[in-house]
Amino acid sequence: MFRFVLALFLLVGTLAPSMAQDDRLPELDFEEVTLKDEAIPYFAVGVGPTISYGMLPVEDINAHITSLNLGFGELSSGMLFTGVDIYSALGVIPNVRAGFSWITGASSTTATGTVGGVDVQRQYTYDVGLRTVYFDYAIIPVRSLTILPGVGLGWGRQTIELTEGIASRSWTEVQNGPVAPDRYLHIDRGIIFAQPRLNIEYTVTPFLLLRAQAAYNLQLQDGDWQSQKTTTVTGVPDGIKVQSLALQIGVFVGLFN
Repeated sequence: MFRFVLALFLLVGTLAPSMAQDDRLPELDFEEVTLKDEAIPYFAVGVGPTISYGMLPVEDINAHITSLNLGFGELSSGMLFTGVDIYSALGVIPNVRAGFSWITGASSTTATGTVGGVDVQRQYTYDVGLRTVYFDYAIIPVRSLTILPGVGLGWGRQTIELTEGIASRSWTEVQNGPVAPDRYLHIDRGIIFAQPRLNIEYTVTPFLLLRAQAAYNLQLQDGDWQSQKTTTVTGVPDGIKVQSLALQIGVFVGLFN
């Protein structure tokens, strides 16, 4: 009996403080704490092929084609470029990436004719190659979608070629250069340009990304036109430039968050 009474007192002594604390629960103030969402830093390393469409000015080139009176049609102002692009986020500067692109494109027109009673094939080609180093800043409005305004600085080469010749010749005939009625005209020059740009990119998976881009090539400096790599050509119209709007799509593989 004594042991039962002792156990009962011990149980009451243990429960009494807990019950007292429960009676004071309404007095406690529970404040809501808002947890901050930590922004995921931009990270991307990618490489992939690109296709671009540039609306180059060709009015002066077409005027030259017409003046030759060789039966050529005019060139279209739209030029298709293909190339490759590689880039990487810069860890030391948040949301900034650096990259390099290399694209080439050409537009041409062909004609046939006769020279001294001999049938010849003719081709007039305008070729452009551009290399660009660029920096973009990443803005991520929603998951998987990134908007990247940026700027690039590039260099490249413009080339104009005119070829004319018969269907075939033997090796011994051409060892010392073109043989009449064959002829070959080649002029080219180097250029420097700036490129403001806007990219919209969608991350399909952590390893696959799609890009759409709009850019404007602003020609800053022109070199001298050279013929056959040796002769400076003067009087070439100033309107033959790469300054134009360009649209691009690309597919990239790499690591993207």
